Amino acid sequence: MGTHITGVLSHGHNLFMNYVDLLEYPHDPNLTINILLKSLLKIVKTKGSLPPILFLQADNCRRENKNKYVFAFLELLVRQRIFREVYFSVLIVGHTHEDIDAAFSKISRSLKKKSAETLPDLLQCIPNVERVGEAYDVKSWLGENICDVKGTSEPLHYKFVASGNNVKVFYKGLQHTFWKQLNGRGTFLRKVPSGNPKLLKPDYSKFDLNIEKLKKLVSSVEGLFSDKEKFNWWADFIPNVKTYALQNTPKREWINVLPKQPLFPKSRSSLSLLDPYLKKVLEKESAEPELTCEKATLKVLKSKKRKLQKTVKVRKGSVKSAGAQVKRKQHNQKQKQGKPKNKNHGKFQKSNKRSEVKQRQQNRMMIIPIVDDIKKHIWLIIFFYLVDLFISFTALFLFLFHLLYFITTVDAIVQQVNVLWEVLLRQHIGCQFVHRNSARFVIA
Repeated sequence: MGTHITGVLSHGHNLFMNYVDLLEYPHDPNLTINILLKSLLKIVKTKGSLPPILFLQADNCRRENKNKYVFAFLELLVRQRIFREVYFSVLIVGHTHEDIDAAFSKISRSLKKKSAETLPDLLQCIPNVERVGEAYDVKSWLGENICDVKGTSEPLHYKFVASGNNVKVFYKGLQHTFWKQLNGRGTFLRKVPSGNPKLLKPDYSKFDLNIEKLKKLVSSVEGLFSDKEKFNWWADFIPNVKTYALQNTPKREWINVLPKQPLFPKSRSSLSLLDPYLKKVLEKESAEPELTCEKATLKVLKSKKRKLQKTVKVRKGSVKSAGAQVKRKQHNQKQKQGKPKNKNHGKFQKSNKRSEVKQRQQNRMMIIPIVDDIKKHIWLIIFFYLVDLFISFTALFLFLFHLLYFITTVDAIVQQVNVLWEVLLRQHIGCQFVHRNSARFVIA
């Protein structure tokens, strides 16, 4: 007998919810919408409320998830003020490995350790599990009110945003591209249907066809059960499978039970919701650097004005203006009349000029503070630099030492070979050597 597990992972609430069905419902948009509705109701019961924005990531399956019926239901959630914004995303083809796969791996590991001989045993191996039970026929309820939208299988991201009493629908391809608004009517729903959808009738036709085979199979493996109660459970389950599917399942509830978002929410900055440590780090990274420079003194400003008054730029070159020459002469005459002659007057003028030049050079300099992190770790950087120098010098010393040792060993080997050669020569001194042509030679 076939069973199917659908998993929902809620990141914001740290919940991993599982739903088991006996293939009594077709795996189409109705199953996806009912499981999403069950998950929202469970989050409300455990946490008490829903966030204003829903981020939904699903498999890139057109039959169950990525179709106009699911999109119309997401738009309905925004129209009924269950959420202010809903984001629907799927992964690129060939890159569909998600974190929910790791959650399913825990179930497979528990099934390897513990055998599940009956459906209750299977439910015990799955964390936070629930049977699907009754389901709404949302597909036929929304069918007449859905607009004719083509090309829904191509985009990877959808966005449903509340805009007054209406909803705006946006879509895009890859993550780095820009959002595009849906043209035409601009929505998936023409209007919200009245009332609630009807219950979906479960289909047990496949089970009825295989019921005799299942009875024979269970009776043939009766000796393999760990307990006789397991066999009795199957004997009771097979004729009463239709009633078992609806036993101990919660009653169905529609979206009117879900809490709605307020009409005028309080404006809160996103920084206020962050952790204090993360807030400090974000402010430090987003802060703009500032440079400060000291202001120019009055002497420097006066000297700049004098330079501008002295000369006038002409096409042929720079020539002193007549007005500036007259003013200069008048100024010199006043200085001569008001002050007594002094021999050291020129020296003081030179010293004043030098001090002005120094002040100009100082004013040109800008003080740029070092970053605090560099100040903290400057001695550590120096230490690592000295360690690097020490390692390099030791490596050089060892290399020279090995080179010298190699040269000395080669010299010793050459000397030993020379001694052996001398000994061989001395042994043959005075002996007669016979040549190949039988001529005799004597070495004196």
